[in-house]
Amino acid sequence: MVAWLLGPGARDVTGRVLEAGDGQISVPGTWQPGTPFPLPPLMSPEAADALLPRVLASAAPPPALLTSLPDPG
Repeated sequence: MVAWLLGPGARDVTGRVLEAGDGQISVPGTWQPGTPFPLPPLMSPEAADALLPRVLASAAPPPALLTSLPDPG
């Protein structure tokens, strides 16, 4: 998961929390857990590239505070 976040597949991921544990990964909502997805015991970069965009797409949009910040660039 960490390697995927450092790569090009996560280029647009910002202001998100990923919760991983007990063989699952999710994106928690505001004070609520997100939809759990099963994690393989050892995840390859290719498997992460297939799974993590689905996990993020299943989550509610980030709070307005995180989407309304000006672009520093």
